[in-house]
Amino acid sequence: MQGLSVSASGAAKIAERGYGIEDAQAVLDSGPAWIWQRGRGDYDENLGRPRIRPNRWRLVGRGFAGVVLAVVIELPGDDGQSQVVSIYEASPTDRSRYHEWARRRR
Repeated sequence: MQGLSVSASGAAKIAERGYGIEDAQAVLDSGPAWIWQRGRGDYDENLGRPRIRPNRWRLVGRGFAGVVLAVVIELPGDDGQSQVVSIYEASPTDRSRYHEWARRRR
């Protein structure tokens, strides 16, 4: 992965939660668990359901302060950079998945 980028609207949403692109990079550098983010696309009238985005993943790993964060990314587009969609504190289920992932990696 060449790097991470974020759109202006994405940066505003991430900043509202108190995070930045640096937090996403810290999670990526921590060796996160990768979880496919299925069914999270925009609603498609023709399909009658949300579009599935096969390139959207949730990375769960440690941020700067040791807090386990979830970072939703879209894998590289034409520019070769992955787009950060969202960052938030990981749910108890995601934290459990991350800790299990970390135990298996040892």
